[in-house]
Amino acid sequence: MGDSPDLEFGNLYDLMHKDLDNLKEEALHCLRESGDLREIKIHSITGRVKERDSFLEKIERKKYRNPMRDTEDLVGLRVVCLFTDDLPKLTKIIKDEFDVLEVEDKVTGADVASFGYMSQHYICRLRPEFHGRRYDRIKGQKFEIQCRTLLMDAWANVSHHLAYKGESSIPQELRKDFHALSGLLYVADRQFQALLSAARKSQDEAVQGVADALHEGRDRLLDLSSMQAFLDRNFPDRMKTDPTHVSELVEEFATVGILSIRQLDEKLGSGLSEALAVESRGYNYSQVGVVRTAVRVSDQAYAELFRRKYPGTPDL
Repeated sequence: MGDSPDLEFGNLYDLMHKDLDNLKEEALHCLRESGDLREIKIHSITGRVKERDSFLEKIERKKYRNPMRDTEDLVGLRVVCLFTDDLPKLTKIIKDEFDVLEVEDKVTGADVASFGYMSQHYICRLRPEFHGRRYDRIKGQKFEIQCRTLLMDAWANVSHHLAYKGESSIPQELRKDFHALSGLLYVADRQFQALLSAARKSQDEAVQGVADALHEGRDRLLDLSSMQAFLDRNFPDRMKTDPTHVSELVEEFATVGILSIRQLDEKLGSGLSEALAVESRGYNYSQVGVVRTAVRVSDQAYAELFRRKYPGTPDL
């Protein structure tokens, strides 16, 4: 008597599991090492090999004749970005890195009520130029890549936890709340993108605004945009730091009452020369570092705050 189909396909899955795991790691490496990915705000890139029971359930449900060929998500990758405008950029990266066989776009033109199920799906294979013993067993195997924003992913995970696969699964008395919440997250996703665009515009305007204010003797409040513009204007050759560090510096200065460009400029005027003297003893300050050190010299309240926040840092 021959083996049952479940046993036969289960054994085949077991034999291929190591190859599938290798494919997952290779695909993840290709994505993570893409130079263009640095231009995108990525929350996470993850991968998984479909679990054995899930694989057997799917081939039974779909009645696949050739399960290893027909199951396109035996290996699945998920890329979660922060902003909707990054999704088309991810499309380009995926098409550049892999042989894309099929695209399913559940984002563009989707109904608001479908927000929880929005994502972009790509069925891929490794490109033909991947050859050699390392790739012989995996280069023809299909895998799936899903791309979502962070809010799409959060809502999809909540929906999955609630076990709602679609509209018909949702109890009638919960549908109004379900759709309302889905709509709120849809609007929030769009507002995050609008906020990013506004922040970029603010940064561009701040560059000229700070220069004009200093030239004309006017003042300007410190915020992330104006602080970065001030740093770029005064220390263009020094290393930039992550915007979170610039924002943190603004908050530190606000705590001790340094709230404007003019106030900061005055503090630098009385502390910068000593900060540069400290640097000559072997330090290499970034934009934030040189300003922070100069203000430690010229403002006692900030020096005290710095000592409390960064205990163990040597005195100047």
